[in-house]
Amino acid sequence: MKLENTCPEQQLEFTVATEKEFDEILAMSKGIYGGLDYLPSRYHSWIREPNRTVVLAKKNGAVVRIWESWASSSVLSFSSQPTATFHCGEAVGRERLAHRRLKRGPALDTAVEPSLGKGDLFKTASGSCWHTNNQPSAFSPPLPVPQIHNQIGLQSVYIVDAGETVLVEGLRVAPWERGKGVAGVLQRFCLEMVKEKHPGVKVSRLTRDDKLGPKDFKKYRVIAKQGILLVRFNAQDLLSRLDLLVLALEEGGFCPEPSELLMAGEVAEVVLRESFRSEVLPNQTIIQDWQPFKATASNLGLLQKKELCWVVDKKSHPTVATLSTRPFSIPLGEDWFYLNIDVFGRALAHVKSQLIHHLRLQMPGLQGNVMCQLFLEPALWLDMAEFCQVALGLELAKGYTEQYLLESDV
Repeated sequence: MKLENTCPEQQLEFTVATEKEFDEILAMSKGIYGGLDYLPSRYHSWIREPNRTVVLAKKNGAVVRIWESWASSSVLSFSSQPTATFHCGEAVGRERLAHRRLKRGPALDTAVEPSLGKGDLFKTASGSCWHTNNQPSAFSPPLPVPQIHNQIGLQSVYIVDAGETVLVEGLRVAPWERGKGVAGVLQRFCLEMVKEKHPGVKVSRLTRDDKLGPKDFKKYRVIAKQGILLVRFNAQDLLSRLDLLVLALEEGGFCPEPSELLMAGEVAEVVLRESFRSEVLPNQTIIQDWQPFKATASNLGLLQKKELCWVVDKKSHPTVATLSTRPFSIPLGEDWFYLNIDVFGRALAHVKSQLIHHLRLQMPGLQGNVMCQLFLEPALWLDMAEFCQVALGLELAKGYTEQYLLESDV
């Protein structure tokens, strides 16, 4: 394995996120995503979620390290510094610190085995000899003492698809550290950590809304592309006018299409049908608020924990399905909330009707302003933008942008 440092003079330390870093993460993330950042509302659940690791990058003058209580397994640490020594620290209870420094050159091709003890000698597949010792050797400095440093980067890795896929989420770098290669080092570290801890993972997936370049197309496969429609409104104002707005639409010739809310016990029966996966979902993938999940029973189990609202045109054979999240507060302001609606299908009339259905489901009891983001078929964007503004009186908050679901082999 090779870890290249695009900024050789930069030294980073990696740690697993805990509650105590929350305020620093908020400070580091200020202004990200135009005030629509989801991380403040998810951070506390993310750090406790099974099969998810939230990794923080810190500035430090020593090596790149990671601490985590992995039951009876060593914790890997990687450095871009030009040394090639290895130490295995003493186990303390169920937590063990392993410290490994990598030379800038041929990739190392071994994992740290938890059975290694003091003084053990072993070889990598390439024949390199490594020695473990509880004390530093004459060829390397002592193990650094853990210290608290400012957070400069974050990325989450989440194992889904029955252990075959890692979702890469939440990547961010502090404004004062951007352009220095921090993101690349953090991404490579997380990927190697996933390979070590979850050897069954085959692919990495992520979603992006920035413009892709030639390098991106060489690195990733585009699995799906959706248009992003962002509108804003006051929740109680819209709710007080919604019935009259719909009545005016009907008088003008608009005929609302049937829509049905799926109960929790009905979701799997509908979503796991082959016809639904192949005809309705984009590339047989449920993209729920930036998170892509293959339409499988195990993933539906994860999604059902989120209290989502599924709406379809017809339970027996749906052609359009929409999925909304419960609104949550965002950093845009004290009284601002974010509502996400994912649209699967191409029938415009059904999409309009299901949008109204979701607004009626999610607005009652909500006090304040809402940024509502719809992810939908790109060809529907113009018509839906007009419908939101002219028919429902919502304000367009942003022009047309796209969401890409990208995949690469691990």
